[in-house]
Amino acid sequence: EGGRHDVNDLMFMDDEIGFAVGTGGRVWLTNDAGKMWFPVYSGVSSNLNSISFFGAENIWIAGDDGTVLRSNNGGSSWGKGITGVEDDLLSIAFVTDRVGFAVGSNGTIIRTTSAGAYWERIDSGTRFWLEDIKFTTERKGVIVGEKGTVLATLDGGETWSRVKTNLNENLYSVSFSDEQNGFAVGANGIILRTQDGGLSWEDQESPVRANLF
Repeated sequence: EGGRHDVNDLMFMDDEIGFAVGTGGRVWLTNDAGKMWFPVYSGVSSNLNSISFFGAENIWIAGDDGTVLRSNNGGSSWGKGITGVEDDLLSIAFVTDRVGFAVGSNGTIIRTTSAGAYWERIDSGTRFWLEDIKFTTERKGVIVGEKGTVLATLDGGETWSRVKTNLNENLYSVSFSDEQNGFAVGANGIILRTQDGGLSWEDQESPVRANLF
């Protein structure tokens, strides 16, 4: 099949096996540490944006139009979750083999307690686009998004509170090295650092003005 297809996310389950997802419902698998990639049938045509896994067999993918795909056999086959939303889902994260969250456009947060089969909407308190979600423990999580939006939970995602950042730039990605220390990056070279699990953030000097993802 000709043409170019963007890859939106890539994740390795171990030293050899990894998955990538991208535009047009495309999923690719490698079993040799990325030397060769093979297309995997997803059954959807929506853009796929984010991958999460828990254990050796459970994998989930989030995408546009409220799409969530799930596999319980290491990615050999995929089924669709029932999300009840049509918003684009930009990031997905699981904290156990049954409990997970996805976030996306128009302030969307959805949660599953059924390993991705069924999802419910959680109030985010915002209509800004939410770009990325990470959990540091089963109880503590952080979401970043449009116009400097940072949301935090201390109760396993039942409720989310706005964290002050004094930013107007979009934040695109958040990552933690441990339960307390993490970074968020975004438009115009923005870099934020937290040392308290995402409850407060400080601006870091950045050498670039390019968007950081």
